[in-house]
Amino acid sequence: MVSKVLLSTGIAVLGWLTISKLRRASRSGQRRARKVRRPEALQSSEPDEISVVCYNLLADVYATPKRYPYVRPEWLAWPHRWAALQQQLASFGADVICLQEVEPARWQEIVSSPALAGYTGLLQDRGRGSDAAPVITNALLWRPDKLGLVWSESRSRALLAAFVFWDGVGQQQLLYVANLHLEGSPYRPNDRISQTRSALQRLEAHQLSHGLSPGDAAVVVCGDFNSGRHETVCSFLHRGRLEGGTTEPHLPQVEVTKTTIAHPYALHEAYSSGGVELPFTRKVPSLASSLDFIWASCNLEVTALYVPVEARHQGLIAHQALPNQHYPSDHLPIGAVLKLKHFYVEAFGDAHPPQPPAPGDPPQAIQDFEGL
Repeated sequence: MVSKVLLSTGIAVLGWLTISKLRRASRSGQRRARKVRRPEALQSSEPDEISVVCYNLLADVYATPKRYPYVRPEWLAWPHRWAALQQQLASFGADVICLQEVEPARWQEIVSSPALAGYTGLLQDRGRGSDAAPVITNALLWRPDKLGLVWSESRSRALLAAFVFWDGVGQQQLLYVANLHLEGSPYRPNDRISQTRSALQRLEAHQLSHGLSPGDAAVVVCGDFNSGRHETVCSFLHRGRLEGGTTEPHLPQVEVTKTTIAHPYALHEAYSSGGVELPFTRKVPSLASSLDFIWASCNLEVTALYVPVEARHQGLIAHQALPNQHYPSDHLPIGAVLKLKHFYVEAFGDAHPPQPPAPGDPPQAIQDFEGL
């Protein structure tokens, strides 16, 4: 038993040392990414580039006056929201669109919309639900003229996929995508870590079964994490490990993991790496928070980032919660253009989120979309 524990700990430490070495090799920093503001399309322009958008649609079953009493009922109605969602989806222009809160009953309506002409779609399989707990799933949309699906797997809180594409030197490359919608209860951070770890383990298992080194893979991990950048999910993704006994600052009585865990990927958060900070991705009257993230392996450089608020709506979004007449979800979409780096020649920088403010200090983050 002791030998198994020592072996597990040794593997975790080795993985952490490998990831740390990769980050030190890229210490000098990445160029500031170009901003793409809604409604401009977030399109890739080179074979080595892949554009990715992540968007929690707000499931229609949740869009009720009881949940959102501050929103005019006609803005919550599906006909109004669907028209706005189609306009938003049509404007993305991304190679891959990762969706959360998709209702299976609405899937055919979504995937067959003229707004998504040129896309192929895949819906997560989460089985049957009930009236008390309806099934809400993730989905992937991609351009088959850019990417070819070679593998997919549904987990309880994740839709995993591998795509092939041709790079700028005529080589076929693999892109792995993990589309996550993690546990929403603030009292269950251990579930969020378990769900994240499970998704990464399945990616790693597929790569190893095909003779691929996980550390060399092009990987995107994105979605609605239901936790912030200073909490343990982002810490686990960035550091590559979590020590046993780790807790969240707001919930010290719940261990997110009892043993030290690790993953083999060197990941960076797209907006931090690209030099753009969104003030929030979800906004309700009592709280504006960033819960949605795009993490990418360090062989993917961020060349452009999506700013999801139109210039003409900056004043509106600063004073009005989501959803509203122009933004049909309680989340804003996020997106990035990622460029495959063939060698670790130029550095990307350490994209570790800044340290949180001390208790009682005012937050340093920008509070609205003015100036972006």
